[in-house]
Amino acid sequence: MLGDSQYVAIPQRQKRMLWTIRPKVGQKGCKHKCMSAQNGASSCTIQAHHGPVQTLRRSPFIQDVLLSVGGSSFALWSEEDLSGPLLEHTVIGLEFTAGDWSPSRPSVFFLTKSDGSVDVWDVMDTSYLPVSTVSVSSPLPLRGLEACSGSHDSPVYLASGDDDGIVHVLSVPSTYTVPAPNETIAFRGFIDSELRRLTYVKERTAERAATTPVAEPETTEHDSVEDGSDTSESSQDEKRLLRLRKAYAQFQKEEHEFLVGLGLAEEAVEDDEN
Repeated sequence: MLGDSQYVAIPQRQKRMLWTIRPKVGQKGCKHKCMSAQNGASSCTIQAHHGPVQTLRRSPFIQDVLLSVGGSSFALWSEEDLSGPLLEHTVIGLEFTAGDWSPSRPSVFFLTKSDGSVDVWDVMDTSYLPVSTVSVSSPLPLRGLEACSGSHDSPVYLASGDDDGIVHVLSVPSTYTVPAPNETIAFRGFIDSELRRLTYVKERTAERAATTPVAEPETTEHDSVEDGSDTSESSQDEKRLLRLRKAYAQFQKEEHEFLVGLGLAEEAVEDDEN
């Protein structure tokens, strides 16, 4: 579930679809963009991953932030702007199989991989590498992941199963469970900065598209004949040959100047006409 009014369908066709059941009443602290749909039609479809989407989880601290996992990548999204991911990471030769947010730290989430390992990510520490990786069931892949905690001060546990049907329960170190002061505010600042980046990229793309000159269509021989211009094949060949000769003469001149500068050639002496 994405909220009171939406649920998510995750088909095996590399897309995630959002359906709106009814308009959602605004929640305190939740920036929500209403999306309308009728008769079960998808109101938003995003090409998120190169592979089936395995997980879609909402942050328990900032309600408009989503974690999606699929194929060989994961991504963070904001419902404020779904034109692109806030953060995206891809692994080579492996696949992410599941993911979940930390129940105690806003900037921390966990990911399982097809090599049987678990990654711990903290985007307030680094946004391009996991802060810790633990091998759990190698070489068997882990399937599914749940992070849970009894209360705010209780330890955080991770539960995941492998292909042999064995459930692995891990205790998360306090380094990744005890939040830093004002961590929610700091994580909100990270999300807002990434949203500004998305807006800037869209604006710059639009500006470049508006200022890029449109390439004029090439003039065909038929059109040139109608305009009364000389389009004979020999004339075109002569023009191309003239351009090549000029370019080669310029090259020879620059080459000679370069060799003179190295002391490997003498400067040309101009003959007097008298």
